[in-house]
Amino acid sequence: MAKPEKVLTDDLWGIIEPLLPKQKPPGTPGRPPVPNRTAMLGILYVLLNGCPWNALPREYSSGPSCWRRLREWQRKGVWKRVWKEMLDRAEPGMKLAMIDSSSVQAPKGGARRAPARRTGRRGALRGT
Repeated sequence: MAKPEKVLTDDLWGIIEPLLPKQKPPGTPGRPPVPNRTAMLGILYVLLNGCPWNALPREYSSGPSCWRRLREWQRKGVWKRVWKEMLDRAEPGMKLAMIDSSSVQAPKGGARRAPARRTGRRGALRGT
């Protein structure tokens, strides 16, 4: 299993942390929120290892908490800001970055195909 701590170094966290929304201050009603770094490590663990959220080890908080944080950050545009910041810090003149299935696990199955059309008098199947 890949360890997200190797990816999210202190230097990288120093870049990402200011881009994240502020957490509730201590003393507000409700459960205390999971720290942003812990949530980020949990999100990275799931993405790096391809495991389901409910299989997330407890050291990274709970799967549902990390999933909600991922959704919240997506809705608030955090990932776009992080991506832009990383591109701005990349090599001078670099305007394009790509990933492919050799570095990111591709989902199994892919998109569903349209059903085959029946053609001719006998209704033979014809691939599309």
